[in-house]
Amino acid sequence: DLYLRMNRNQEALNMYNRVSDLYVRQGFYLKAIAVYKQILNIDPKRLELHIKMAEMYNQLGLLSETVNQYQYVARRYEEEQRHVEALDILRQVTRLDPDNLPNKIKLAEGLIKHGMSQEGIETYVTMMKELERLKKEDEYLRVAERYLQHNPADHAISCRLARAYQDRAEYKKSLHILQNTLRLDHNNLEALELFAEGFINLKQFGKAVTVFKEMVQLLKRSRSDRRKL
Repeated sequence: DLYLRMNRNQEALNMYNRVSDLYVRQGFYLKAIAVYKQILNIDPKRLELHIKMAEMYNQLGLLSETVNQYQYVARRYEEEQRHVEALDILRQVTRLDPDNLPNKIKLAEGLIKHGMSQEGIETYVTMMKELERLKKEDEYLRVAERYLQHNPADHAISCRLARAYQDRAEYKKSLHILQNTLRLDHNNLEALELFAEGFINLKQFGKAVTVFKEMVQLLKRSRSDRRKL
């Protein structure tokens, strides 16, 4: 502190570093954090100190403070275009706080954006399975919609999502999802059936009949193909 008052900042930093190391070795984590904050007042660019503070907070069982420090570091890494390091921090955050859905979505989006699409897709799939297991329908729908933006060919999920919206009487939203599905797979019988049901619920019976006729033709072709085999 005296060095700092004398504007001998480097000597103050050296001494603060020695003191913080001593506190960490002795297990006085709150005191170490207080010293880290003093160092950051002098040299705010020291991101590694935020990581150390996160580790100290984690040792103390203070989850919110731990996550806040890691999130700050992740944001700074993103600003500095250090994307791989930012994603490593986000992975750690999701391990520490697995119930935090926004952090998981942010991780999945970051992975996809920066060329790790498979891991990003798998992160979304894991989220959906867990939310379905916990019967968190609203969160499941939110995640599934984002997932389909990146993997629209997963017709099982798109039909699951469309049916959920029909159950909620959100028929137009259901039809929009099914239109995208049928654009990719126009012979998908499950999607066609849901499509027809949506039109019936909207009292657009003519369109429903057209879809049913298409289903009949599809089934006839399928039966004919089986006979040829």
